[in-house]
Amino acid sequence: MNRRAPSLWDCMSFVAFFATLPLYSPNMVFSSALPGFETTMPFFANTALACAMIAGAGVVIAVLRRSSLVQLRMTALSLVSLSYLIGYLLLFYSFLYSPAHASMLGFIGGALCGLGSVFLTIAWAYLFSFYGLRDALLRLGILFALSATINTALMFVVPRTLLAIFLVLIVLGFVSPLARGSHKRVYADTEVSRDSMQARGSDPSSNETRDPPATQEAFVSVFRRLFSVIVGPFIGFLLFALTMAVRKVQVFDLVYAESLGAVSAAFIVAPLCFWRSEKPLLPFIYQVFLPCIVGLLILLNSFPADSPAQAIGAPGIYVFFGIIGLLALASFTAAANAQEFPVALIFGLGLSSFAAISLIGLHFSKLPLVGDYFEEILPVLSTLYFIYLVLSPGVKAWHSMFIPAKDETSSAPGENLEGRCEQLSLSCGLSPRESEIMLFIGRGYSPAFIAKKLFLSDSTVRSHVKNIYRKLNVNSREDLLQLIDSHQ
Repeated sequence: MNRRAPSLWDCMSFVAFFATLPLYSPNMVFSSALPGFETTMPFFANTALACAMIAGAGVVIAVLRRSSLVQLRMTALSLVSLSYLIGYLLLFYSFLYSPAHASMLGFIGGALCGLGSVFLTIAWAYLFSFYGLRDALLRLGILFALSATINTALMFVVPRTLLAIFLVLIVLGFVSPLARGSHKRVYADTEVSRDSMQARGSDPSSNETRDPPATQEAFVSVFRRLFSVIVGPFIGFLLFALTMAVRKVQVFDLVYAESLGAVSAAFIVAPLCFWRSEKPLLPFIYQVFLPCIVGLLILLNSFPADSPAQAIGAPGIYVFFGIIGLLALASFTAAANAQEFPVALIFGLGLSSFAAISLIGLHFSKLPLVGDYFEEILPVLSTLYFIYLVLSPGVKAWHSMFIPAKDETSSAPGENLEGRCEQLSLSCGLSPRESEIMLFIGRGYSPAFIAKKLFLSDSTVRSHVKNIYRKLNVNSREDLLQLIDSHQ
């Protein structure tokens, strides 16, 4: 894919989009003083989530069944943006001029916004799939913090002015994808599918490879590989969705704890973006960094209710959920950047699941034992996630992905390794991905390490390795390393 980094204007447009995304409940900062608010908002929110859930699932099915996968060209993107705008206009109209028809307008507006949210989010995901994990964490953290700051500021604006500002943000939020789509389709995954075909040893030019997966086993295989890459972030993403939907909590009756948590999360995660190491960052985050944070929060919340430690631990829960939400989205973006899986598949599945869990959370919060005691439930959810993180492979597994010693496993690492690998790749016709993997092998890294480093599944990396062996006419890792070492 011919991708280029999002510009400053793209980033500002994304801030406006994320600040108005209706699937994220803290964005709904409208005042209950607006006429028809109490009637309209339940219909709008529930319908938007239900339609987003259905649309996201539809995108996933379309990706799995169509050889060209999902493509959103200028005309389609214009219609999606228009439906998103009309959905909000109907909501605002019901607030200001037609409270008597609030339920109907809320239902129609929610449906249009829910559908538009899914396709616009996927379009934005394609634009940001330029970034790997570290860059995605840093940039998305900054942009999410700006969006949370805007939402916090809007809470202090009078209702009619708030609607006017919100409308401007809505328009700004889809201007950048439209501008990109005027030159070419905003997102397409044809080259992703070609790379996956090459990993399986197929000829991308043959008609056979264009046939969509037709069996249930093929679908299961795709999801198994996808979850092997994003399972930790995906579980955290669902927990984040449930927390955001169940209840809005205000700090000092001024700002939402979720917004403060998002801003704080950006500052906490930012140092990880500058940690330069050959070791994959994601396993360290989920097997070391997050368990330390959850353990600290459990300790703080174990103190008496009115103690200073508990006063820090209680709002700290929302910081933790902000962190796992940010990490999940950055991980999805990095997985899209790796190009093993289509952007639409990753984010279609993520959005559909997020909307489904949020919809469950909205109704779950109406139960007396949940809504009244949700602050007490939050530490329980954090503890369960902590248990999951601890029971998953851990620091020992993180280190075990590396080959113990270079002098015991490879004689290839040495001077001009990159140059020798590049010459060997050109002479034997390796693809760019295969060349990248061969260089990692030459440096002494295992397939498990390479999979984590490049955000690929283990099976895909091993398929690439088999293709490398076949093209270079070698039968083992040792033969490959000797070939690299002897190549001039």
